[in-house]
Amino acid sequence: MLEAGLRAHTGAAARCLTWRRSFFDPLPTGADAYLLSDILHDWDDDHARRILDGCRRAATPGATVVVVEPVRDQGADTTIDLFMLMCFGGRERTVEELTALADGSGLTLRAASPVADGRTALELVPSDGDAR
Repeated sequence: MLEAGLRAHTGAAARCLTWRRSFFDPLPTGADAYLLSDILHDWDDDHARRILDGCRRAATPGATVVVVEPVRDQGADTTIDLFMLMCFGGRERTVEELTALADGSGLTLRAASPVADGRTALELVPSDGDAR
């Protein structure tokens, strides 16, 4: 089911659309940004790459894909890493491992910044000359 809404951000009328659907369904194209928060660590590498592939297909030049994940080597808990593997087949990854997944999907790391609770925000942009 598609759920879209218009929300105000800090008193200014900012456009924000949200969708409720599978990560493997095609995403709407033309957004300024695509946000994945605590998503990729639920999935093995193949499925995580498919999710990023979908973001890359939807992202037009100038768009940004923001990935917020618990990052191993930056405070992510080993217990959570084992839990993700046992329950979902996923795992916590390093920034380098997330960057490699993104590279394989036609996305390039622009910046990575710790945000909170062992999580890091990775800012990914479409790779130059990559027509997916």
